[in-house]
Amino acid sequence: MGGSVTNAVLVATAERCLGRRARMPVFVAGPSVLLVATLIHPPHGGDAESWFRAAVGNPTRFYLAHILFLVGTLILVPAALTLALRLAHLRPRLAVLGAGLLVAGGFGVSGLVGIDLVVWEMAQRHADPAEMLALLEAVSSEPGVVLPLYGLTGTLGLGFALLLGGLEHAGAIPRGSMAMTVAGVALWAAGLPVAPLGIAGTVLLLVGLARAGLTLDAH
Repeated sequence: MGGSVTNAVLVATAERCLGRRARMPVFVAGPSVLLVATLIHPPHGGDAESWFRAAVGNPTRFYLAHILFLVGTLILVPAALTLALRLAHLRPRLAVLGAGLLVAGGFGVSGLVGIDLVVWEMAQRHADPAEMLALLEAVSSEPGVVLPLYGLTGTLGLGFALLLGGLEHAGAIPRGSMAMTVAGVALWAAGLPVAPLGIAGTVLLLVGLARAGLTLDAH
């Protein structure tokens, strides 16, 4: 009897370890790609001229950084779904809402990256810089374009807040994981014009999600 109980405990422990080992790449890959993208990204302000000049002066870095932003954000989706599945056993409605907001945030980032790729094309040598800058100024100041995309992107942090907050409340992940992750998303999004802030944001995001993934089955 004692031997069977011991074996069952060992098997359960081994399964948890293997589960964490298989799951960790999902939680660290997205933030790691975003960190690399932030390091590559040529800083620029929110105004059209600064944005355009960054694409003109550093076309390769500009293009690669935004492709990696898209890839890194898409890789966050499996991590979000993993969190949502765990939370679904405890608070199913919150899990669905959090996962939905995160997916919506992914669409927002995709839309913004799409605009950045258009800016990259506009900055090529065969285009007239004055005309392209005037077009970008018109697009970037149009509320019908900017507000929906930035609004959707903002749901990324809100989705993580709901999922990780619910799991923290249930004791499934350590306290502080939600705060670190949400702060990381906010700093990354707001801090791109200032490289150190953007880098700090992706590092916080990486640590917050890694803590959650490592301990998800241990609590």
